[in-house]
Amino acid sequence: MKKTLIILTLALSFACSTPAPEGMTEDMVSQSTVDIRYQLGHSQYRYLANSSEDNSQISSYRDESLLETRVIPLKKYLEFLTFIDAQFPELEQVTHIEGCRTPFTIMLITKKEHKTVTGCRSQDELGILGQILKEGEHLFYSDIH
Repeated sequence: MKKTLIILTLALSFACSTPAPEGMTEDMVSQSTVDIRYQLGHSQYRYLANSSEDNSQISSYRDESLLETRVIPLKKYLEFLTFIDAQFPELEQVTHIEGCRTPFTIMLITKKEHKTVTGCRSQDELGILGQILKEGEHLFYSDIH
């Protein structure tokens, strides 16, 4: 029991000492959200990752129905947050076309800022949305707990 308590204490102190992404303070990311919505076929999908002061989690939705929520390590969440933030300049070049059959929306919300980009996946010639979805799926499905 005592050994488990020591390991748990070390794990918590490591999670709390994970540095925030460059240009963001830990306070700004302590209550942040990454919201990714996209359409594939006739279904709408969503990954919603967020962190509070003491934990982070990611949820998966299909057609507005919650499929599953998982707790994720704060370090992995911060890496994902940094990756998404770095993709925004490229994503802003992917325009939304009227009548688009493959729309997507990505929101990044921190205490400092609220970024939103909406586009059409068929116009994403660099495959940035695909990279983001791959990272989101990896974060959600990998056994990192």
